[in-house]
Amino acid sequence: MKIPKIVFIIFLCLVELGLLAAGLYYSQALALKTKTVNNELIAWQQKSQDIRLLGQDYRQQLPAIELVNKTMPRSDRMIPFFEMIEQMASTSGVTVTLDMPALPQPDTNQNIETALLKVNTKGSLNQIREFVKTLENSEQLIVVRQVILNSPQGLTGPITGNIFIKTFFVLQ
Repeated sequence: MKIPKIVFIIFLCLVELGLLAAGLYYSQALALKTKTVNNELIAWQQKSQDIRLLGQDYRQQLPAIELVNKTMPRSDRMIPFFEMIEQMASTSGVTVTLDMPALPQPDTNQNIETALLKVNTKGSLNQIREFVKTLENSEQLIVVRQVILNSPQGLTGPITGNIFIKTFFVLQ
């Protein structure tokens, strides 16, 4: 059986049209997928830019963050705080003993802890004055609330006293 030439040409045209239609379908699907991938890429680039800007903002704020950490350290830093007080006293030539009349009081609304401390001192008037000045100028926020001095021998002999201070820690 011989297939007429015209039928064969029509058959080839139909096959070609079928392939063209399939190609068109896959081309549209590929274009849609490409558009989706491009949109996702743009979204990731924007997120990357946002993260980069956040990193820049953080680096710009780092000095302020470090200052806050020095001013109000975490509440697990109490022992180093006591050591700092003792070092300040030693540098000023004052002998101290530390007394914490009550446990630090947390304020969970503000996320801070307030500590009251009684510093028993012994030294000359100038040494105690220098020690108080050092406390007031400390990087850590220290409020000198009261200074009581006792000098049985007058201002020339050793002076004992109590310095009541208040400081703050950030709750962990």
